Amino acid sequence: VWFLLEYPAAWGAQALEESDLPSAVKDQLFAWQKNIPGSRLQLIKKGARLAGDQINFYVGLSGDSPARLYRFPLDRYEDLLDLAMPAIIAQENDYAQFIDDSQLYLVCTNGKRDQCCAKWGMPLFQALQKQAGDNVWQTTHTGGHRFAPTLLCMPHGLSFGRVEATEARALVDAYQQNAIYQVDRYRGRTCYDTVTQVADAFLREQTGQQAIDAFQHLATGQLATDQWEVQFRTTHDDQ
Repeated sequence: VWFLLEYPAAWGAQALEESDLPSAVKDQLFAWQKNIPGSRLQLIKKGARLAGDQINFYVGLSGDSPARLYRFPLDRYEDLLDLAMPAIIAQENDYAQFIDDSQLYLVCTNGKRDQCCAKWGMPLFQALQKQAGDNVWQTTHTGGHRFAPTLLCMPHGLSFGRVEATEARALVDAYQQNAIYQVDRYRGRTCYDTVTQVADAFLREQTGQQAIDAFQHLATGQLATDQWEVQFRTTHDDQ
């Protein structure tokens, strides 16, 4: 579960903690991350001002079941306090009107966390904007800054690293076709643990299958020290 909150002010190394968001909003965001398994917050922005007349807040559900994105336009940050997050995550009908079919591209540009992210992230952010326009956002630290520039594709939660600005069009074209961009840039689906991510990438490398939904993860189990068994089920008849 991803929480993506537009916050166009400067970001510190600990972006949420160092932000000027209202205390009650910070407390709610921390509580959601603590109480909702597998959840994570990213602050996002396009520049020094809000991207529109309202504050954008997205909730991304990136599991193996069909991924889904919700967008909530907020008049003020305190409006977050009125959201029933368990009902949103359960995809209850009360929130169906907020379903967003967009595909988002989030590039880490948080130079206060690591200078590499600003140095390499900004050119990639700008290149992606030329290809996908309003669906491209700068974001706070995503992890693995040694792989800068790093990129998340939402709602599927696909993680990529060391993507060159010259690859922006190819990456966007692939994702618009519900496919994973080349495996040597692919860091895995964020709904998987590390071992499953490695197995997923290896399976795709061996089969050449790039469709996001080509495989469904069934189980991951440790057999011995440094030995695991990872099971996937194919969803395509030609595999």
